[in-house]
Amino acid sequence: MPVPGTFQNISRDVKTLTLMLDQNRLQKICSNHFEGLNHNKKMNFSLFLNLSENSIENFHHCNSTIQLPVEIMDISKNNLKNLNSQFFQTFLPDATTLIANQNFLSELKFGALKNGKMLQILSLDYNKLSKILVEDDDFYDEISLQTLSLHQN
Repeated sequence: MPVPGTFQNISRDVKTLTLMLDQNRLQKICSNHFEGLNHNKKMNFSLFLNLSENSIENFHHCNSTIQLPVEIMDISKNNLKNLNSQFFQTFLPDATTLIANQNFLSELKFGALKNGKMLQILSLDYNKLSKILVEDDDFYDEISLQTLSLHQN
């Protein structure tokens, strides 16, 4: 878990900020761990957040109200079993790309994507997907998904 103030001195005078937190032993990560980026409650940049090759199992423990300006997120090679709607709401409300390859995802609930309305690319290659659940046909008008990659499931 990051130490409070960890990201406080990072320059926010950029259009895109890249945080490479890959190949560590992170087990839990929440948006409030990045509150040092939240200068005066305003983030004027987009974020590329690389959390690949860690030990993250889920995002269920997150009760944060901070929404990160993530544009691209890579959570490949973790131990994730599912991605719920709260995850999309907190981390990906305006994201365009999510890469979640080589995890242990067993099902995809399209309803969760309602909270990631800007998501255009979703890559779930090399998981354990055996179910794709579509609860409501009406939500297709609410999402921007253009590419769904499901190789080797």
